[in-house]
Amino acid sequence: MAHTSEQPPVRMDQIMEEMLPDERCWDPGKPWQAGWMYNATSFHDVRRILTDQSAFSLDVPGNDPDDPEGSLVLGGYWTQPWPQHKELEEVVGPQFRPPQKIERRFGPVTQQVLDTHVDNLLEAGDDTFDFASTVGRIPAEIISAYAGVDANDALVKQWVTDANLVQESPEQKRRMSELLGGVLENCEDTLPSGAVLEDAQDVVQALVIAMRNKHPVLGKPLSRNWAVGQLAMVIAAGDDTTGTTLGTALQAFTLYGKMDDIRQRNVQQMDVATQEVIRRYPAFPRGFGVALHEVELGTDDARIVVPKGATVAAWMSAANHDASRFDDPYDFAVDRRPNPHLGLGAGARYCTGVYLAKHILNHTLSGLAQRLPGLEWDGQPVTRRHGEYISVQSIPEGGMTLGFNVREARRSAARSPR
Repeated sequence: MAHTSEQPPVRMDQIMEEMLPDERCWDPGKPWQAGWMYNATSFHDVRRILTDQSAFSLDVPGNDPDDPEGSLVLGGYWTQPWPQHKELEEVVGPQFRPPQKIERRFGPVTQQVLDTHVDNLLEAGDDTFDFASTVGRIPAEIISAYAGVDANDALVKQWVTDANLVQESPEQKRRMSELLGGVLENCEDTLPSGAVLEDAQDVVQALVIAMRNKHPVLGKPLSRNWAVGQLAMVIAAGDDTTGTTLGTALQAFTLYGKMDDIRQRNVQQMDVATQEVIRRYPAFPRGFGVALHEVELGTDDARIVVPKGATVAAWMSAANHDASRFDDPYDFAVDRRPNPHLGLGAGARYCTGVYLAKHILNHTLSGLAQRLPGLEWDGQPVTRRHGEYISVQSIPEGGMTLGFNVREARRSAARSPR
């Protein structure tokens, strides 16, 4: 169906729920149209959609957190329309960079959470364990602690599990708004009245300051619902995309016979391998844009005209396998350099929390590999193509199992007590 100006706006939750991976989403090649959706897969086209704000808006209608039917998470992050994306970048972004700041702020919390999970595994004494209910929770626990909530709170767990980053129910949205709004209010009661963004020590303080003061981009204070949406996004990203990447990495290292290599790496060396996981299996395989005017995608061999107002899916998963940009793109090369993948987005769509995600993944993977001898995926792998999105929350307990040498791990812990 050709896109027309009379076509009703498409909500992001409709896109997320109705759009299933097409085989053409898995490999770079010709752009194509499927119903009202246009699709791009080449590295050049995908990067253009993510970065060229003169040609593509990032606004997909119907996901304003101020809308009673709007999604907190989708409004806070996935749509990122201009200037709402700048809310995130100007307010929340500085709290997640530079890397040295992340190490100082999150290092002790990361180590404590990792130690607790490893100690629990050793105490249990089993040589296998379920990923989703144990170490798969590490990213969520680290980020939630920073955001001022408990990742194991029943409401938080239910909200993330049921919403799955697509569309929470009105009741879940109300309850989460109350919970996260309470976090913001508690901070507001203690934060000095004259505080400015440069004074913020964490995400919660930054959002409260933005609610009080004239926003540098909007020219007005950030609304409470938008502040809640930003905080909801931070928690959801930790519990879903980073957790999913952690599980994908452990599975990929096993399936490709890389675990012995991984065990020898320190935190800094781990990052090269982690980036290859994100290239090969991005946690969120696609971004979206809306054409601001008629745009041509593709090359002379395969060209398509996208009309003004049409929604375009930018398949990062396919772009990351474009042979014009990557040597042997279907190889899983844990020492791949350079690795200019789009698995974390690009431009206005570049992951705001990239340094935090790297910190969590690299420290957790290094710590688990070194402290759990013989660690590897156990049993049936979770089938996952690079054009498919899988949430860690969508995997039932027992569906992702890891094994390790518990006796050797205990002996190692006894020889090197913390």
